[in-house]
Amino acid sequence: MVPGTVLPFLAAQLRAPEPGVRFRAAYLMAGIGQDARPFADALAGLTADTAAATSHGARTTVSDAGVWALTRIGDPRGIPELASRLKGDRTGFPAVNTSFQWRVGRNAAFTASLPSIGAVVTDADPGARLLDPVIERLRAAADGTEPVLAAILCQTLGAWGPQAAPALIGMIRLPEGNRVLRYLADFGAEAAEAEE
Repeated sequence: MVPGTVLPFLAAQLRAPEPGVRFRAAYLMAGIGQDARPFADALAGLTADTAAATSHGARTTVSDAGVWALTRIGDPRGIPELASRLKGDRTGFPAVNTSFQWRVGRNAAFTASLPSIGAVVTDADPGARLLDPVIERLRAAADGTEPVLAAILCQTLGAWGPQAAPALIGMIRLPEGNRVLRYLADFGAEAAEAEE
C-alpha cells in the first residue's frame, strides 16, 4: 500500500519544470500501477511532452513514461498512443527489458529504464487490439535490420496465442514471411500450423 502523501506528491511533480523530474514521476506512478488511476488525466497530459528525459538523452522522452503509466493503470488512452509508436519511426521503448540500472559506491546512481515495447504492448492489450500495428512493425523489423525487435514482437504474438494466429498465417504468405518464421520459437502450436 502506497502512503497517502506519495501519489499526490508524484502527481504534482508531473508539472515540474525539469523534464527528468516529470519523467521519473510518471515512471514511479507507472510502477505503482492501479493506485495511480485518480491521476490518469495528468498522466495523459504527458503523452505530448516530447522533452528528452535527461538521464536517457534524446532517445527517451517524458511522453514515453506517460504512455507506460497509462497502460499500467489500464487507461484506454494508452492504446492509441502505443499504436502510433508502433507505426512511427520511434517506439519510445527499448527492444529488450532492462527495468533499471544502478551503480554503487561513491558515484552511486539510479537510472529508470522503461520496459521493452513488447512487454508494454502485451501487458496493455490482452485483447490484441494492437494486432495490426504489431504485425506491420514485425514485418518491417523482420527484414533483418531489427532482429531483436522482431523476436520481442513475436513473443507478444505468442502471448496473444490464438487471437494472433490468423494474422500471422496471412503474414507469412508475404515475401518477407520466411524471415519471420525464424523468430517463432515461442509461439507454440499456432507457429507450427502457420509454418505448415
